[in-house]
Amino acid sequence: MTYQGDTLYQLQQIDLTLSQQQKRLQEIRHLLENNEAVQTAQAALTAAQADLKPRQTLVRDLELQSQAAKEKQAAAETRLYSGQVKNPRELQDMQNEIESLKRRLADLDEKLLEGMAAVEEKQTVLATAQATFDAVARQVEEKYRDLVEERVMIEARITRLQTDRSTLGANLTSESLRLYDTLKPQKANRPISLFTENTCSVCGIEQTALLAKEIRRRETLIKCRNCGRILVYMPK
Repeated sequence: MTYQGDTLYQLQQIDLTLSQQQKRLQEIRHLLENNEAVQTAQAALTAAQADLKPRQTLVRDLELQSQAAKEKQAAAETRLYSGQVKNPRELQDMQNEIESLKRRLADLDEKLLEGMAAVEEKQTVLATAQATFDAVARQVEEKYRDLVEERVMIEARITRLQTDRSTLGANLTSESLRLYDTLKPQKANRPISLFTENTCSVCGIEQTALLAKEIRRRETLIKCRNCGRILVYMPK
C-alpha cells in the first residue's frame, strides 16, 4: 500500500482549492441572481406557477369524475336495455339514476370547460412570465458577461476537481479517509501538515526525535504532538 500521507496531502490540496472555487462560485451566483430586476421577474414567474398548479389539479379531478360518471351511466343503460330487469320499480329507479347521471355529467362538463379556460388563461400568464424572466436573465448575463464566463470556467474546474478527488479517494484506506474526515472540521479544513526541519509547518512546534524518526520512515500516519494534525514528510 502506498504511503497514505502523500495521498492525504493531495486530497487536502484539492479540498482547499474546491472550497475556494465554490466560495467564488457562490459570490458570482449571488451577484447574478440577487439583481432587483431578476428577483422581480422570478417572483412573477413563481407566482404564475403557483397560480396554475391548483387549476390544473382541479381540471384533472373533474376529468376523473366525468369519466367515472360516464362509465356508471353506460353500465346503467346497458343493464336497463338488456331486458334482464323486469321489476317496474327497479326499472324506474334505474331510469332516475341515469337521468341524475346525465345532469351530473352536464354540470361536470360545464365546470370542466370553465376550468380548462382558466388553465389556458393561467398558462398564457405563465408563458409571459417565463419569457420576461428569460429576457431579464439574458440582459443581466449580458451586463455581467465576464462574471458569466468566469462562472462557466469555475463550474468546469469544480467538476474536474471532484473527479480528481474521487480518484484519490480510491487510493486511500477507509481508516485513513475516516481519520481525515474526522480531523478536517476540527483543524479549519487543514488536517494535514507538512513536516519540515523537524517541525509542524502549521503550528511551528518541533517534534521529538522519536516522532521525527517515525515520520521520516513514511510508513504510518503520525500526528503532531501539539496541534494533532497528521504530519507528512516529503523527501526532496
